[in-house]
Amino acid sequence: MEIAEELNIEDFGSSNGWLERFKTDIAFLLKQFADKQQLLKERNVAIIVDNCTAHNQPENLKAIEIIFLPPNVTALLQSLDQGIIRDFKRKDKKMLAKDLIKALDRNEKLEVSVLDAIDYEHKSWSSISSQSVSNCFQHAGFIANEE
Repeated sequence: MEIAEELNIEDFGSSNGWLERFKTDIAFLLKQFADKQQLLKERNVAIIVDNCTAHNQPENLKAIEIIFLPPNVTALLQSLDQGIIRDFKRKDKKMLAKDLIKALDRNEKLEVSVLDAIDYEHKSWSSISSQSVSNCFQHAGFIANEE
């Protein structure tokens, strides 16, 4: 509950059914996103996921197809495992190290709140270029070489 308070989320609640709620929410968000971007009118979208049992095929998403990777090939084919995660972690650790050095220079102890950690994650993800993502998809074999 402390995290919810720090993020100013008043209607936060927890229960044992969080996974089912997550599945329902993610399906709703996918549809909402597709509607907003008018993807349903212009093109189909494929979302590639590993074979984790938490991933399901939401209903009523005509223009969105969930493609499940076969077991034991995630590290070989999933584009996130082709360098995006490594790049993300490197950028995240670099920001944390910079803040730690600044704190040490001021003879202070670095205290990182949950909100600070979320900010690090947001900045790390935002700094990953679309070219880097494209390269990872190409390396995984989802995009043909442009030669």
